Amino acid sequence: MLRRALLVALLLLPAPAQAVEYHLQVAHLHELAFASYLDGRIGRGQGELTMTRLQRDLTAGTIPKGVLLYDRSAEPVSEGTAGFRAVAVRAQSTPASGRQPWQDIVWDGVPGQRTVWVVAPVLRTKDQQVVHVALKGSGPGLRYHIPYTVGFQPSALAAVSYPQVFVRSYAERGTLWDRYLGRHLAPSEGIAAVVGVNDNPTFADWVYLVVDHAPAPTTYEAVVGWDRRRHADRSNLEGVGREQ
Repeated sequence: MLRRALLVALLLLPAPAQAVEYHLQVAHLHELAFASYLDGRIGRGQGELTMTRLQRDLTAGTIPKGVLLYDRSAEPVSEGTAGFRAVAVRAQSTPASGRQPWQDIVWDGVPGQRTVWVVAPVLRTKDQQVVHVALKGSGPGLRYHIPYTVGFQPSALAAVSYPQVFVRSYAERGTLWDRYLGRHLAPSEGIAAVVGVNDNPTFADWVYLVVDHAPAPTTYEAVVGWDRRRHADRSNLEGVGREQ
């Protein structure tokens, strides 16, 4: 009787979630090139515009190589995952190249969990400021978003901006999601972007890509448009490292 009761109890236990394969494809463009793919009205810049032509050219590898930025890539967040209410995973990454404009990241994850990936350029660069973001989650196409600075807007957005020191501080404390992102960030079809604006204007912003795992295998996409930081000092406006 005891053995039968144990067997029934085991059968009633929930089955462990099976791992699912996910992909995150990330590309970086100069701002003017990104803007040339805006076909139609952007509305409020909250996902109203679908960027079909940009997605097509990136997927086919026909986008001009000169408009791409190859000096930055996405990596899994190593510190502060608890602050995003995310989990750490092992991933394989294939960098963007002349033949493949996307950086392709692949990992096995559990549906319903969250992962966070960060683009954190460490070297001085001419293109420091994030201006545009396009995101594709479980839906069919890339959608255009403006990374608005978080203020007093009542609605949550799929792309937001905070000071970078603010993001890192509260992520390391483990309270970023509970105190802030949970109210202001709403992943669109499973993906969102948080731009950490660098307080040193000569260094680039950081971009956190927040991915909520879908029930089935999914390829997420993110395209970031970068420009020179216009309110930086004169040397920046003239180009980093340019002789006077």
